[in-house]
Amino acid sequence: MKRCPLCKKEITNLALEGIEHIGGADRMAYELFRQIEKHHGRQAARRIFAKWGEEPSQRRRNEIKSLSLLDRLDMMNPPNMALLAREVAAENEALPTKDRRGPGKSSIASTVEHYIRTLVRKRRDGIKAGTWTGPFPPEK
Repeated sequence: MKRCPLCKKEITNLALEGIEHIGGADRMAYELFRQIEKHHGRQAARRIFAKWGEEPSQRRRNEIKSLSLLDRLDMMNPPNMALLAREVAAENEALPTKDRRGPGKSSIASTVEHYIRTLVRKRRDGIKAGTWTGPFPPEK
């Protein structure tokens, strides 16, 4: 009988490589999925993993898209809401409606900029109140 690559020793080694970090956990989940898929097929592996993870609702998907705007803004040096809004509006123009970001999936830069400013304000107020769960701005 061939030895499974994810025996106790290998799982321990993966854990030592950073299970306490999301990257290590992600790698370990990927390796486990691949082993289940190898032994039982893709459908079985997906069924097993589906027990613990649900597909996000449309509302959650929209929230993730909106929060990605804050991530992009945070990566700009210096952050420029107007420039980001123009970039997003141009990208939205080329995307199918369901994949667009921002309010009403707009391709109008001023509308997108207003939305980005609203997100920044909500983040600032949420951080101040201690209720913010989205991405934090980089340290200055």
